[in-house]
Amino acid sequence: ADIAGDRAGAVYVFGHNLGLWEQQQEITAKDAQPFDRFGWQLSLSGHTLIVGTYWTGAIRLTCTRSDEYESCFFVWQLS
Repeated sequence: ADIAGDRAGAVYVFGHNLGLWEQQQEITAKDAQPFDRFGWQLSLSGHTLIVGTYWTGAIRLTCTRSDEYESCFFVWQLS
């Protein structure tokens, strides 16, 4: 679900458990706005996830931003 509005974006984390893939977490931007497109780019290395946002800011002056998340005991948190 796009809680913050039209195309605000989200990242869905899945894990493999007993032969099945299941959703473990939904990650959304803490300052999500419509049309941000949070999650439009991703980079994962070990326990670090970088999530790209296409637009940020109320008047859309910033074209890209990235947030870094760290995994601790299978929970991704903004670092």
